[in-house]
Amino acid sequence: MRLLRTESAASLVALLLALVALLVVALPAYGAGARGSLDVTFTGSSTLHGFEGRVEDIPYVARSGDDGDGWSVDIAVPVESLDTGNGVRDHKMRSMFDAEHFPHIGATIRGARFVVVDGRVAVPETIELDLTIRDITRRVRAVVSGVHQVGEQLSFEAGLQISLHEFGLVPPSVLFVKVADAVDVRITVRTVEF
Repeated sequence: MRLLRTESAASLVALLLALVALLVVALPAYGAGARGSLDVTFTGSSTLHGFEGRVEDIPYVARSGDDGDGWSVDIAVPVESLDTGNGVRDHKMRSMFDAEHFPHIGATIRGARFVVVDGRVAVPETIELDLTIRDITRRVRAVVSGVHQVGEQLSFEAGLQISLHEFGLVPPSVLFVKVADAVDVRITVRTVEF
């Protein structure tokens, strides 16, 4: 039971981080603002088996600073939206995140720099963001890949790894089964309006 809860929590944290990184990358090349949605997939492992979860169609809005300081994005992922396809595991994950007192996982990107040349967006190879889980905020880095642009529609993926311990979360164990500290997160970002 504990194993399932920690796996979901780690997946949620990773998902939120990846989401924020992708939003920052996709938005800054166009006008004063951009909006779109993203999907997050998270995976983890234990001494017994691996697990995977998803969050889909998370909306975002990015704004360009008037002072040339780059793009800003704030994202709030409802803990209740984290889904591994296992109701018991999802319930334990939400309990680990203390969803009653901390209903969202937050991600913030400030000053993201993007370059537009001849209508094409040059997306950075990495994006840094501040990820907040419960009452702990850490700076994390996501690696960007799979950039695809058609007209003003941009999509890409961002990947990162999150440590449960760094956010004050204890990976669960049940008898001899232990959940690994690291959770991998893959975010797919779609910018649909500039």
